[in-house]
Parts: sequence; structure tokens; C-alpha cells
Amino acid sequence: MVAYSTGQKNKMPYPQYFIDDLKDRTDIVRRFAALGLLLVLAIDGLSQEKIKAVQIDGFSRASNDDLLARVDNLWSQLTDGSSGVVILRSSTLANYLNKRRIEGCNLMRRYPADGFTFVFEKESKEYQVEFWKVPKGISPGSQFSPTRLDYKLPELRRPLELTSSMAVDEFCPTHFDIEWYANFLNGNPTFRGKAVLDTKSSKTFFRKVAQYRRQLLQHGIDSRRIDFIRRRFNGETNEQFWLIPLKQR
Repeated sequence: MVAYSTGQKNKMPYPQYFIDDLKDRTDIVRRFAALGLLLVLAIDGLSQEKIKAVQIDGFSRASNDDLLARVDNLWSQLTDGSSGVVILRSSTLANYLNKRRIEGCNLMRRYPADGFTFVFEKESKEYQVEFWKVPKGISPGSQFSPTRLDYKLPELRRPLELTSSMAVDEFCPTHFDIEWYANFLNGNPTFRGKAVLDTKSSKTFFRKVAQYRRQLLQHGIDSRRIDFIRRRFNGETNEQFWLIPLKQR
């Protein structure tokens, strides 16, 4: 005959077993949750590493029609919301002129004129011009920080025409406007300007001179810094705007 004890010691093992079992299961769940979180973070980190800026193009010199094709190609890479960055490596003057040519391509194709970020770097043996695609949502870094433009040309020693008079190439000419011209005059207070206007009549000449003087004044330029000259260019209506350094006056 087997005797069964009804004491407290015989009742405790079963409830305690279930408690310990629940603790073990809870601990397993927590470990799996932690492991899952680590996997998610690792995958996210790998994804972030894969998403980075990509160089689309690099070249040193390009004719206007070739430059237009390259600008078209860069825009075709930005349909996913990425931004375009242009790195220019040359003299300060060449960087400004190349920037303006690229903006001229944008205007011709009716892309946003300010659609790219421009970065000026010192002249080097690498490509003078690089096109980059920076995906949306990532920080491009200091390499792609836009250059603050002061329009100073300390190296300029000879008169420089900023217009593209007598140009025969229809693609991407250096885009000119009075505001751009005024930026260089403001950035170089010792420079003078010279404008050579080809007009069919004296009346048209004086009307244009008055118009340009008003526009220059709106941008803070004393019109007395600009010499206006009327001259015929082989019977073709044209205009030239020049920067004249101090030593060339």
C-alpha cells in the first residue's frame, strides 16, 4: 500500500516547474527579438553602404555639342530624385566659364538653370570636369559642398570678353546676361568694363546704352565704369562685353 503525502513540499514542484518554463520561454523570445533587431540594423547598415554617390562622367575638354550630350546624359540619370553635382578643376576663370557653359546647356534644353551643384577645385592632372549623381536621402559629404562664388579674378591680366560674339556653334554657348557681368565687376572693383554694340542706327545705340546703364545700376555698378562703343561687325548685329583689368586701362 502506497501512502500519499498531502504536505506542502509535494505540492510545490508542479507550479514551480511551470514558472521556470515560462521564464525560459520568455528569455528565448527576448533573445530572438534581440537577434532580429541586430539583423535589421546590419541589413540597414549594408544598404546605407551600398547607396553612395556615383561618378557619371569625366572629361577635360568638350565641344559645345559634345557638352550638350553629356549634360543630357547626366539629367537622364537623375529621374529617381537624385541630385547632380559638377566638380570643376581648373583656373578660377576657367571654372567660371565652364560653369556658365553648362548652365547654357540647361537653359537651351529647358532644364532648371540652377539644377546642378557646382564645386570649384584647384587645377590638377585629373579630369577638369566631373559629373556626379548623389542619390536622394544620403548626405553627399564635404566633397560635394557647393562653392561660394565671389567672382574674384586675381589672375586676369588681359582684357576678357564674357560674351560669345561671332559664335557659330549653336550648342551651349557661354550664357551671358547683365547680372553675371555685374557680378564680376562687383567682385573686382579695380576692373573697368567695355561694351561694343553693333547697331544699325545711332538712335538704337543710345537707346541700348541707356537700357544697359539702368540694368547695371540695379546691380550696384556705377555706369561710369563702363565705356560704350558703337562698331559694325561685318554688317552683323552683335554685342561684346569686356572686363578690363587695371593694368590694361
